[in-house]
Amino acid sequence: IAGHVAATRQPLLITDIGSVANAAPHKGYATGSFLSVPVAAGARLYGVLNAADKVGDVPFDEFDLGTLTLLAQHVALCIENAELHRHIARLANTDGLTSLYNHRYFQERLEEEMERARRFGHGVALLMTDLDSFKEFNDHYGPPAGDVVLQAVATVLVGAVRRSDIVSRYGGDEF
Repeated sequence: IAGHVAATRQPLLITDIGSVANAAPHKGYATGSFLSVPVAAGARLYGVLNAADKVGDVPFDEFDLGTLTLLAQHVALCIENAELHRHIARLANTDGLTSLYNHRYFQERLEEEMERARRFGHGVALLMTDLDSFKEFNDHYGPPAGDVVLQAVATVLVGAVRRSDIVSRYGGDEF
């Protein structure tokens, strides 16, 4: 039933599960009444919200379906807002060209790591690098070529560190 609701994105009210072809009542349910509502916003399907065993052992009705549908819409909007917030936070913390963390994030994270190292008595390793003669390269081949180099360097750096390490573009050609 939930798969059908996900595929069609249409809410479903079943007052008697025995009347649905290829559906058998679940032994754990007290009633044969069931609600299934898609949790979707726009083109995105986040899941399906199901309800069974209405209090009082009476079947669900259209009012219940409307209520669950409103709840599912609210849940979908909450999920969408959380995803949007996470996306905006990611944009605020990353460099648009290289997709690496930016200078501001680097500074914040360095403070956190230094505090963690003090608290637990651990060391911190920091490697800073820049590209030799990058200005001359950029002047000779142009900024679009320089952008390609910066993106390639970012890819190499990310591939050379552990998942727990942080790679940031400090500024210009400094990483």
